[in-house]
Amino acid sequence: MARLRTSSATTANPLPAVPARAASTAAFSAKMLVWNAMSSIVLMILPISREEELISAIACNISCMRPLLLCICVPVSAAFCRASRALDAVRDTWSEISLMVAASSSTDAACSVAPSLRACAPTDTCSAPTETWSAARLICDSVSLSRARSF
Repeated sequence: MARLRTSSATTANPLPAVPARAASTAAFSAKMLVWNAMSSIVLMILPISREEELISAIACNISCMRPLLLCICVPVSAAFCRASRALDAVRDTWSEISLMVAASSSTDAACSVAPSLRACAPTDTCSAPTETWSAARLICDSVSLSRARSF
């Protein structure tokens, strides 16, 4: 009778006589495998669960800040647009001034009677302070007029 219950390959692995015993043996082996896996899983989960508390605190802080950030975005965006327009205006002004200076200097050079004398006698070819002031005033007036037209 014992011979019927043992495997032909070895006597160390007896065949169960009852199918219920075979099922319980497989279940016991699976239970031991799961039990060993659970202990290693718990060791990995513990550090993560501590970090989860920190993450939830950070998420709470971020969710509290979100309305503030949304309120700030609109004024910052408007200020950025205004600053961008102001920078464009400054660039345009510098461009116009440099064009006027270039035109003025080329006109002065072309209209000069003796350009070679300019290096030798600067007092003879320099314009009076009132003429310089009126030229500067003319430049400022034309720049302000062109800026007024662009806005």
